[in-house]
Amino acid sequence: MDTPNEFLILDIGTAWTKAFLVGQDTKKPIKNYLKIPTTTEDLRFSTNILVEKIKSKTKNPKVIITSTFDEASNLTKELNATFVSKEQVTKELNEWFVIKNFENPLLLDGGASNFLRNLKMTDIGSYLSFTINETDLENIIGNKTLRLQSMPEDKNNLEVDESILRLSFGSNPDLHNPNKFNTIILTGGLLSWTPKPTRIALLLLDLMASGKVAQVMQDNLGFLFAFGALISQKKSFKRADFNFLKNSGSIVSLGRAGRVNLDYDISDIQEVRVSESEIALIPAAASQRIKLTIVDKVKREFRLSGGDWGVILDGRIKPLQLQFGQQSSREAVSSWQHALDKVDLLKI
Repeated sequence: MDTPNEFLILDIGTAWTKAFLVGQDTKKPIKNYLKIPTTTEDLRFSTNILVEKIKSKTKNPKVIITSTFDEASNLTKELNATFVSKEQVTKELNEWFVIKNFENPLLLDGGASNFLRNLKMTDIGSYLSFTINETDLENIIGNKTLRLQSMPEDKNNLEVDESILRLSFGSNPDLHNPNKFNTIILTGGLLSWTPKPTRIALLLLDLMASGKVAQVMQDNLGFLFAFGALISQKKSFKRADFNFLKNSGSIVSLGRAGRVNLDYDISDIQEVRVSESEIALIPAAASQRIKLTIVDKVKREFRLSGGDWGVILDGRIKPLQLQFGQQSSREAVSSWQHALDKVDLLKI
């Protein structure tokens, strides 16, 4: 049997169906990428459109399908494809994270399924910087659930989407465990396409307990689950140098006023003091390795690196005391957003 030179991976999601054509060149593996809204009534319609468009520009790629929809496995015969379950994809990715030396990897998926959860309006509203009543907030979220492919129309709608993700991720125990350093991998939805990565940094910091430190990687193509399906079929790719994850930077939730030492191994150690409620930005490139020490009664050391936003130090008291409908909460949320807007000026 001939070894395929190209692979066509179809990732059929709740809102979007994505198609990735992957070749043998691991430096530029993705040769073509298309996506269209998932036709949930008949998955064949959206998948067939993508397959026809991709195949018109290539020769006989091996087709791989992955999806949370059980009925997607029925497409394998029609498309001469292999189906890889999401459970198998997760297993393959966890093994790949180990190969990549990601410390305590934590995968957060910002996909459309987050918006189908039953969440309290007052909890969602507590993270908003603008005035809105529960009825209008319910209408915004109701419209979103009917059009899961829709992008936020304005800043207010973006805040609502981000707030829903906060509540969706907030129950993850790793975010509340300061004794565990995590490499957080972000994929799907606005976690992939956000125009301002620092908004995602703030989203994560809002949830992190005092003393929690993490390195953040971003999958800005939404390729991760397709890649997991690919390496389940092409084992040699698991150890290839696929660099589609972007190093966003590091985040440090001090939870109060504090002091950290930054050792870049090139000059004197830099001491940074953060006051209560301050969010401090330390420019550092993704290639810059840093030994960060939180100076407390017991010193704690971490090995991390910079990235798009460098290193962010958060001196806000945790957990955050926010309440829906309170002007003080809205003003606080707005001030935190403005604090992280500084990253755009730093041009890290």
